[in-house]
Amino acid sequence: MTSVACKAAKSGMFLITLLALLVLAVPLLPQHAPTGWTSSTDLPIRPLTLRAHDRVLVLAPHPDDDVLGCGGVIQQALQMHLPVRVCFLTCGDANEWSFLTWSHRMPVTPGAVLAMGGRRHDEAVRGEARLGQPADGLTFLGYPDAGTLAMFTSHWRPSPPYRAVFTRATSVPYRFALRPGAPYVANSVLADLTQVIRNFRPTCIFVSHPLDQNVDHRALYLFTRVVLWHVHLVPKPRLYPYLVHMSGWPKPGGLHPDLDLPVCTAFPGDVCWKVLHLDGPEVAVCERAIRAHQTQMSYSATYLLSFIRRTELFGDLKEVRPGGRSAQPASVATQERAPPSGESYRVEVGTTLSPAPGRRRVDISVEPVRLGGREWRFLRCAHGYLELGLQYARPIALETHAVFHFFGDRSDRPFPRMPHITVSVSPISTRVYDGRKLLPSRTVLVRRTDHETVVGVSLKSLAFPRHVLVSALSSVGGVNLDYDWWATVTMPR
Repeated sequence: MTSVACKAAKSGMFLITLLALLVLAVPLLPQHAPTGWTSSTDLPIRPLTLRAHDRVLVLAPHPDDDVLGCGGVIQQALQMHLPVRVCFLTCGDANEWSFLTWSHRMPVTPGAVLAMGGRRHDEAVRGEARLGQPADGLTFLGYPDAGTLAMFTSHWRPSPPYRAVFTRATSVPYRFALRPGAPYVANSVLADLTQVIRNFRPTCIFVSHPLDQNVDHRALYLFTRVVLWHVHLVPKPRLYPYLVHMSGWPKPGGLHPDLDLPVCTAFPGDVCWKVLHLDGPEVAVCERAIRAHQTQMSYSATYLLSFIRRTELFGDLKEVRPGGRSAQPASVATQERAPPSGESYRVEVGTTLSPAPGRRRVDISVEPVRLGGREWRFLRCAHGYLELGLQYARPIALETHAVFHFFGDRSDRPFPRMPHITVSVSPISTRVYDGRKLLPSRTVLVRRTDHETVVGVSLKSLAFPRHVLVSALSSVGGVNLDYDWWATVTMPR
């Protein structure tokens, strides 16, 4: 073969590799989401204050999230001589684009991908050292990058372990991890986080946000919530979620150390924002720490540097406690029963209260996304059913495929032994699963019209939970209309 032909063949193989990687990466990328930002002075915020006897635990989905979300927190806690531990859920080994731009070669074999995970571990150690945190204050769990939410939804024992997309591993492959060889099942993550939290006994926990677009960020929040329901510490740890991934945020991009980090306004409702102020030297240290993550800086420096500001933000949505009478839920309306008083309940995360004609609903979280119509969620509890629905401004519901999750929890039963109900509603069928066990479709009540899809699950089927983690996601032709952010429902006692 001539040299010209060889070059052409190599170029063609390179383009094919890039195309294949793009296809594989599509499910890992943030789905269509709202945009929005404002100055941190435009919304009500309160200062975040570390206390003299605090024990600070930072939970990071990937190496570099610790710096982006909590670099100032870590510095100030260490300056106050407070105990600090940083725990990484994954080693970030699925970001193949960053590895390509950094090394100018594609890590296509599992061994090469694992080497990149080891590289990101080393970058995390260097970045934390620049913040002042020693290596013995770091914990790496080593779970699959971009796979932990799938583990949470579908891989509880006795289900088989999750297989990582690029490493092909089904158990923790890193020798430096907390438990090398731990199987890629959700039980393992829960056990590891429980061990970390029980041993360290934090008074404040900084964790990724439940409305973050990245799947691992949402998963880490969910696992942390479950652990805190079952690990009873005194005092109860304060929880501070930090946001990293949201389309169009933060603005402006690039390094702006003299600006505040803007509050993301993609979440409607009353947000309990807290702000930590950094001085000039602390901001400079954060910049040095993020530059230690060379593999990521080579790929997305403008984005990463946009977090190096003179403030850090932490925000959850206020609890909503609706009460009064509720109308009969749509999912049982055809059964001709009188509508009794609805259960009162509250939604802890991602909710706003919005009355509708003749009834009250709790509308969950982010502003509707426009893709073939406005999609929004509602949540209601009545007749002993917890009902979750998706509504659209345009008549497209009968064309959509929707997936609903209802994961219950109660203090007297381990979370892995509770029902994990998943309902898949397509234009031609309804399938109901508890984990991976197929249940009769009559287990749930489903209503589909041209404008909404509603699923009701009985509290008995959920083992009469105290808390329920719920999520809903719809798609048309394989294209998601949103991303599957979650809400935490606290049922009445």
